[in-house]
Amino acid sequence: MEKDLNESPTISINGLEWLHAQTRDNCRCCTCWNSLLQQGRKVNVIDYNVRVIDYTVDINSGRADMTWSDGHQGHIMFISRPDNCNSTWDSIQPVLWSQSEAYVPEVYQYNDLITNISMRFLCYMNILHHGIVQIRNAPILEGEIMSVATTLGLGPAWRSVFGDMFTVRNKPSNTQFGNQAYTSLPLALHTDLPYYEPPPDIFLFSCREAALSGGESLYCDGFAAAYALKKSYPEYFTILSTIKVINRDDTPEWQLLSMRPIIEIDPTTGCIFRISDNPAARDTAAANLDTPLSKDWYAAYARYRHIVDDMTTNVVFKMEPGDITIFDGRNAFDVSSNRCMDGMYTMRSHLHSTLRKLQIEMKPK
Repeated sequence: MEKDLNESPTISINGLEWLHAQTRDNCRCCTCWNSLLQQGRKVNVIDYNVRVIDYTVDINSGRADMTWSDGHQGHIMFISRPDNCNSTWDSIQPVLWSQSEAYVPEVYQYNDLITNISMRFLCYMNILHHGIVQIRNAPILEGEIMSVATTLGLGPAWRSVFGDMFTVRNKPSNTQFGNQAYTSLPLALHTDLPYYEPPPDIFLFSCREAALSGGESLYCDGFAAAYALKKSYPEYFTILSTIKVINRDDTPEWQLLSMRPIIEIDPTTGCIFRISDNPAARDTAAANLDTPLSKDWYAAYARYRHIVDDMTTNVVFKMEPGDITIFDGRNAFDVSSNRCMDGMYTMRSHLHSTLRKLQIEMKPK
């Protein structure tokens, strides 16, 4: 049917407003869209002056057949899932851990996550909201963390110089290079690999052998500490969120380096996006710390670390064989010791992808 569309900048289809060029850009005819690959075939840039000159709508199928002013005939699919777009997951702000008592992470059974997609969805939402979950009774064979991540939809692995996965076992510090985590030397609470651009997002840590004594895991909510700093010492927050410092990892095999502030702010939202704080990797000898600000930077950092290291608010637990801790490396500090652990990194994109998939699977048929 003919439409009077000459003056309108948009067309309304089932309550949604579409720009004329937007409809042309989303044509799903076989010329414009590869249905097998679920990707567009577009080669040329869409003419932003193109207009819809005729269309018919089938509400039941969610399809609108269209003719455009460039002579093309095709159709769009207008059924949308606004709750299923990536921006929804990215817009989730973490629930800050209490600054008066230790947070207790949610615990899930591995078999429940395999057999119950609603439970898996809840588990992954907890990672986004709280930054950490624990899984019990997972496979404990060497290297099994990779297949666990694939089975749970959290892979593939984010590969670093330490490989797709790595095993952390105490070794004499004078026998190897690469990272203090592989030695028995004490570690400060830290975020991982700040010398990468960008650092990995999600960390999976699997216990294969528990320590006979000690061996506790310690975690801190870096976002909560940063917002606490902002509330009490806003000038310190500004310093740590604007002055960049160098993070580096130098070995005979690689020279990794990046510059970023301790507290990274998302410029589009003004919210904290990432904490990058690894005392072992930080290089403040470089000239990026301007001399007039250096003393203020150290004062700000010392106050921030005082909040981070406050044991009354940190999470402490001992992992046993078959336990997996999954945490968001952007905001959760960690330190572990005296165990045999398998670890791997992955990106939030894979977590978002699995959440979208689970969301579709959970919808009533």
